[in-house]
This record gives sequence, structure tokens and C-alpha cells, in this order.
Amino acid sequence: NVVICNYSINQEYILPQVVIVGLMAGVFLTPGTATAQDAVGVVLKKDGGRLEGTIRWKSVAGEYEVTTPKGVTMSVKLNDVSKVSVRRPAELDAALKTAQTNPSAAIPALDNVMKSFTRLEWDTVAAQALAQCYSKTGNAKKAAEVCDKVYAANPDAVTDRDFASAYLNALIDTDQAAKVSTLLVTLSEKAPRDVAAIAQIKRGDLLVKKNNY
Repeated sequence: NVVICNYSINQEYILPQVVIVGLMAGVFLTPGTATAQDAVGVVLKKDGGRLEGTIRWKSVAGEYEVTTPKGVTMSVKLNDVSKVSVRRPAELDAALKTAQTNPSAAIPALDNVMKSFTRLEWDTVAAQALAQCYSKTGNAKKAAEVCDKVYAANPDAVTDRDFASAYLNALIDTDQAAKVSTLLVTLSEKAPRDVAAIAQIKRGDLLVKKNNY
């Protein structure tokens, strides 16, 4: 048994359900492939309430859908949420390790985690690593696009130090000075001090690239 968010989940019970659902949908999920169904955790509400279970982000409705272990599904609007904490996907660690020695090989897994965990904590971790992989393989444009998508879905992602750094690097590498300037203003006003400090360093990098120093 693995204890997540104060309740116990029996893995031997869950796995057959996942396989059955996958077969019914005509899709078979290979072991180690992260899906939104793996997003088990807790949603903390601003009014002090908490919802535990499988969490999904509904972008159109702008809300989180939480299905409890008893099968009860509830929705919480984004404005009513103070924090979302989700179990780290097992696939992520393996992908991050692969990214260190073989960036191109890590891209599919990181891309999958990023998409499966939109606004579910681990999308920013996967995205910054994915952006770095694209940059290392000579595709700065794709690195910028990856960060653009995460930032569009979750503007608070730039308060994460590693993501902000990867995003700014990608924008600078693709000569998107206007976007860099706008993002730097945002970070200086809203980001934690360590992130704001990175923003100032990246401002210098931008000036150097423009030969404006």
C-alpha cells in the first residue's frame, strides 16, 4: 500500500481498473506512462476545505474536478483554490535522468508528463526539462513553444525558478526581446526574490545579445 494524502491506495486494486478502462477506450497504457489518471493528491480550498482523490484540470470550465476514493466527483473553481498538491509521476524521474545524457530520448516522456499534468504541479517541472532538451538538441524555437503553452495555461508557472530560467533562456535564444521584456516586468513585480534575481541576470543576457551594454 502507498499512503497518499492521508488515505491508502491499494496498487493491486487500481491497476486492473486502469487496464480495463484503457481496453474499453481502445487504448492500452504501457507501464510507466503517465496519464491524468495518475494525478492523485489533494486540493486545498481558500475556505479551509480539502478534497482528496484523483484530480483533473478542466481548462474550459476553469476548475478542478476531484474524484474521491469512494467515487464521488466534485468540482472546485480555480478562484476558490489555494493549493494543489499531486503525487509525483513515476515516469518523471526516469525522464529527468535520461535528459542528462540523452536529451532527445527524454523528449517523449517529458512531453507526456507536461500534457497529462496541466496545472497539476508537475507540468512546470517537465516543461523546463523539456525546454532544456529541445535547446540542447538545437531546437530553441520548440523550447520556447513548450514554455509558451505552460505559461498560457498557468501564468503562475513563472514563479518557479527553474521554469522561469528555462523560459527566459528560450525566449532570448529565439530573439523574442519584446516577450522577454514583458516577462521580466512581471517577474520583478510578482515573483519571489530568487526568481526576480534570475530575471535581472537574464536582463543582462538579453542586453549582451543585443550588444546594448
